[in-house]
Parts: sequence; structure tokens; C-alpha cells
Amino acid sequence: KQWYQRRVRDKTEAIILNSDTSLRGNYFPPELKINGNLIKYVKATKVLGIILDEDLSFKQHADKKLKECNKKWSFITKSTNRNHGLNIRSLTLLLKVTTLTKLHYAAPIWLWKNLPLYQTFWNKVVMKITGAMLNPHRDIVELFLHLPPLQIQLQTLSIKFLCKCLTAGDLLTSILLQVEGSLSKEFSDAISALKGFLAWKKGSDSRRRHIHLADESFRELALYTKAEINQYQQKIWTDYIKNRIQILVHSSENDERLTSIISNVENSESLLNKDNYIFGHETTKAEDSYIMDYIHRSSFLFGNIRSSIYPNEENTCYFCQEPHDTASHQLLECKELQDSTFKELSTAINNEVNLTIEDIVTNRELQKLFIKRIRFLKGQHEYILGEVNEQQDSSQ
Repeated sequence: KQWYQRRVRDKTEAIILNSDTSLRGNYFPPELKINGNLIKYVKATKVLGIILDEDLSFKQHADKKLKECNKKWSFITKSTNRNHGLNIRSLTLLLKVTTLTKLHYAAPIWLWKNLPLYQTFWNKVVMKITGAMLNPHRDIVELFLHLPPLQIQLQTLSIKFLCKCLTAGDLLTSILLQVEGSLSKEFSDAISALKGFLAWKKGSDSRRRHIHLADESFRELALYTKAEINQYQQKIWTDYIKNRIQILVHSSENDERLTSIISNVENSESLLNKDNYIFGHETTKAEDSYIMDYIHRSSFLFGNIRSSIYPNEENTCYFCQEPHDTASHQLLECKELQDSTFKELSTAINNEVNLTIEDIVTNRELQKLFIKRIRFLKGQHEYILGEVNEQQDSSQ
């Protein structure tokens, strides 16, 4: 008993939670004692693995988790670059299993306020996985990697968390109903996300303002399946991208491609999952990097990119010397690269109504032809590069 009392005394801390920092200097908390032993007041303490601070900003917890995520990701990718190491499928799997699990723990509680802190980390993750030489179009890359943006991941986690609160019993439900009236932006966003999910489950005619969490019928809608959550996550992800494109004053070629990709995803009515994931187990990192180059098209492999960065560089194809070289040109137009892979890919696209190269995001058969084509193009690029290196060596 004495040992237990000593442990309680040593581990017990007190903290005053107050978001109004102006009051702290004028407030003197009362003394708290256990068996005559004074309990110390602290500015931050850990509860169930989350570091609580005085103003509930969770900044210390966010900083700690960011360091852990960076350390774990650096360890996983320390021997991986564009041409060597783990392939894309392995990297994405390890990211989800080892790194995102740390980030997702209790994320609806603390991540809403600290999401901007993780944008640099997420940029680094995407660049390492893709093996890109330049900054690729983020939305296109994330769609092909099946990695939703962090804000979409957080919104999905919040929906799952609040659905469980809504169906867990009267105590948690009553707390949730109190939170519904909160003026906090974070609480408001989370409740809005929950109502959006419930409205989607109820039917297309429903609106968020018609959702009343106190209504027993809506609580039944909060019982979800994994398939429903995945389907809704893809919906809010594509809606998020479409909304971003709509507010652009001037859309780029990549934005137009992105619109086409989103349209193909919605028309196919299939989820982005392992059945249509373009990157396989058996490929090398070098092959995956080339595949990704022809997906995001921001690479020195293409004349339009080289000429945009180097003013003295001409926008011509390495192989046929035609002007206006692009990824699409090398895939489907270059006269010097028209082998069997070219015929198979172009035939598949031309023989199907409304089929385009952007359909590789969900069309498994088109993905196989696309990968065969990229492997051929990779060999041709390596041959050209070898000739250039030989000429440089001989000139020296």
C-alpha cells in the first residue's frame, strides 16, 4: 500500500487548461495534496499517449510526432533513391504501416490545429516515393499512389471517430451533442465532416443542415462498413480536387489532365485500391521512377521540360528530332519509337470509345500495356545516354 501511494504521488501532476493566455499571470491556483504531499503544477502532461498543454494547442505533441515520423521515414528510405532501393509499392506499404500509424493515433484530437506543420514532411514523402527529378503535380501523383492528402486522411479519421462516439452510448453521444454547438473552428469542421458523411449515406437529396445528431435514425446511419468509408473518402478527395481546379483563374495543362483523370475515376465507379494499383511487387525502383515520370510528366526526359528550365536547350525529341517533345509524344507519336509496345498501346486506346491514356488510373489492362511501353522507352533512353557518355569520354 505504501508503494502504491508513493507511485501515485510521484506520477500525479496538475494542469490548468485555459485558452485565454491573458488570465494566466493573474491566477494563482490552490495547493493540491495527496496524503500531505504537494502535487506540482505543470504546463504540459501526457494523457493516454497525447501531450496536453495549457492552451490545448497540442504543439508539443505535434512536434514530437513530427520528429518520430521523420526519423522512421528516414530509416526506411536511407538506402533508396531514384534508381535503387525499395520500389514504390514497398515504400507506400511501409509508409502506411510504420509512419502514418504514428501520425493517425488520436489525430482528430490534435492534428486539426497542427496540420500545416506536416506539409513539408508530406512533400518529402511524396518526392522520395516518386523518385521525381523536379516537383511533380501533387494531385496527379497522389491519385496514382492512392495516397490522399493529409487533410483528407484527417477528415476521414474524424468521421470514423465521431461515428463511434455517436453509437457508443448516451454519455459520449451527449458530449458530442454539446460539441456540436461549439464555436471552435476545429470542432465545427469535424462535425461538418460527420454530417456530410451521414447526408451522403442517407441519399443524394439530403443536406448537412437537415442532419440532426440527436435523431435516433441518424445514429443508425453512423454504423458504417469499411467499404462505405473508403467510398466516401474517395468522393471527398475527388470533390476537393475539383473545387481547387474551379477556383483557379488560369488552369495549366496538368490541371486539364487532372480533370480528365478525375472524370475517369468517377465514370469507372471503381475504388482506387490494390486491384488497380499500377505499381507491382516485382518492379525495380528505377522502373517505377520511369513509370512515374510518364505519369506526372515533369522530368528532364522530355524536351518541353528541358527547354523550360534551360533557355539554350531546344524542345526537340531525342529520337526523331521533332519539335515540341512531350511525354505524350514519346508514348504515342514518336516515329522512331514505334515498336510492338507502341502498336499495342495505341490500338487499345483507339479501339475503345472514349478511352484515353489517362484511363491508366483505373484500367488494369491499359496499365499492363502502359508499363510494357515504359520499359521499352527506358531502354531507349539508357541507350541514348550511353552513347552521349561515350562521346564525352572520347572527346576528353
